[in-house]
Amino acid sequence: MARMVKTLDDGGMQLIQDRAPTSDDAITMATGIAQSPPEGFHFWRMELQRSDRGRRTTVRVWFRRDLPKGEEPDS
Repeated sequence: MARMVKTLDDGGMQLIQDRAPTSDDAITMATGIAQSPPEGFHFWRMELQRSDRGRRTTVRVWFRRDLPKGEEPDS
């Protein structure tokens, strides 16, 4: 699987998903993705999921759109 980028929530979020061969590689990959957010977004959440047979790990990193200056988040 090649790296996949999805736009969610009417453009308010982006999800980057990829696969790594090991859990250690997945942690390194997810950290690198989280530290390089798409322009106009900030890191929100990270998920690592090992396959049933433990042969690879799926990496998912979510980003949320930055709020314009002076705007408050919805409660």
